[in-house]
Amino acid sequence: MEKSSTNPELSKSTENLTLTNRKNLKLEGINEIVSTSETFLSVKLKDTILCISGQNISITKLDVNTGILEADGIFESIKYGKQGNFLKRIFK
Repeated sequence: MEKSSTNPELSKSTENLTLTNRKNLKLEGINEIVSTSETFLSVKLKDTILCISGQNISITKLDVNTGILEADGIFESIKYGKQGNFLKRIFK
């Protein structure tokens, strides 16, 4: 899963992040999945990019209509950043 389309209806939605025991992640308010792999997940929220790193990351639920994403794995880092420059700094 590399990229999904932007959902304009979610631009006014609330963003919520729930992490349980560093193993179960639930995100609400996503507009787009930027990239995903076994060790990295990047999603676009209303005004920012959220980058998550860890091990054995797998998306278990994705509902683009409601903007909900759920994933399992061992999550090690969650970082918010501005669109554009943030991803450039990560991939240097």
